[in-house]
Amino acid sequence: MEIDVDTMVEFIRCLPRLSSLGIMSLNPHSTRLDISVPEPGAGRLVEPISNMLKSVSIAFRCNDQNHTNPAVLALKYLLLAVPSLSSISAHGIPDDSMDGFIDAYADQYLHLARLRIHIYERRRWG
Repeated sequence: MEIDVDTMVEFIRCLPRLSSLGIMSLNPHSTRLDISVPEPGAGRLVEPISNMLKSVSIAFRCNDQNHTNPAVLALKYLLLAVPSLSSISAHGIPDDSMDGFIDAYADQYLHLARLRIHIYERRRWG
């Protein structure tokens, strides 16, 4: 079954004791929620959605290049909104999509320094 980003975020919020999450088919588009990522140093922090979730594995459904940017945005939002994360695996986005992200946000989001990120399946389109 495929779910969207809105459903994933609400699911995490509604289960405050959830410690591990695996999603096999995530549609990267958000239609209702603001999953924006503020510019580094902007003074606005992303509101946490969980303080217990430690491990996440997500397979994004990115059929073409137009799906890649929303998938990367969803992943970045999740990294900032879950300060308890220690490990995250993402499948279906380019492996260079997180270049520079951790360094840019590490001063504001201290949990990023201990986070292990695994990106798989670099996809190429025509």
